[in-house]
Amino acid sequence: MPQALITVNGVAGSNDNVPIDVLVQLNNQNIGGESTFAWTLLDQPDGTAVSLSNANIQNPTFTPTKEGTYLLQLVVNNGMSTQSTNTAIVGVRQLKSNLRVPAAGETTQDSSTVGYKESVNPSLLALDKVQADANLIVCMCNASCALGMAVQFGGLQTIKSGLPGQTNVPLVSPLAASGTIASGVSFGIVEAPVVPGGAIPSNLCYVRVIGPCANTVAGSPSVGAPVYVNATSSMPQTTTTARQIGYVVAVSGGSFTFFADGSRF
Repeated sequence: MPQALITVNGVAGSNDNVPIDVLVQLNNQNIGGESTFAWTLLDQPDGTAVSLSNANIQNPTFTPTKEGTYLLQLVVNNGMSTQSTNTAIVGVRQLKSNLRVPAAGETTQDSSTVGYKESVNPSLLALDKVQADANLIVCMCNASCALGMAVQFGGLQTIKSGLPGQTNVPLVSPLAASGTIASGVSFGIVEAPVVPGGAIPSNLCYVRVIGPCANTVAGSPSVGAPVYVNATSSMPQTTTTARQIGYVVAVSGGSFTFFADGSRF
């Protein structure tokens, strides 16, 4: 019996996390003697529309140049008694939030792990330009940055270069206690990669500029004690030449929470 069974890059069903501006290979599994194929992009992100390479072959391609969701439909054996229809999504997550904005008309969940379910609500509540915490910003960290490290701001990094939505994010590098540093330079603490489990330096990261930050230090930090950054951009309790970056506000064993206040270096 003919069936419309979509594959995306060789895998059956939807894919909610494909790279931006990289060719996507569609196909029908073609296990039931399908003879005609009619592909349609039912919805795609706003902006200049992208097109399928050929809407009437078994295995067309297209290149998603915008963040968001592309909703596909395939009809096989169109107009015949054995006509079959299938839909699937191809999602490009927002680089700055790792969320996927659902497509219009995406009303059913494709599976327990892929579909609108996982992202429709947070996408509407936390779009790229809506930042609940104004002191936590998306930055590009250079090759020597790590989680929990104090970093300094310097310059901008372009993301989505040449594509719709091209933008710049701050570029950060380790903030050392010694060496030449511009007077009044801004600093922050690398808090997390944008993509869960992602490695720094290969990913965009969240950097906190002011507010509570968790860290670990040898010894017995006390509430109210100053926090400094040393020559390896770690946070010691005591200092000789290190720069002060905040104060301890809570202690639990060898871990402390300090308030980064943009204070003296």
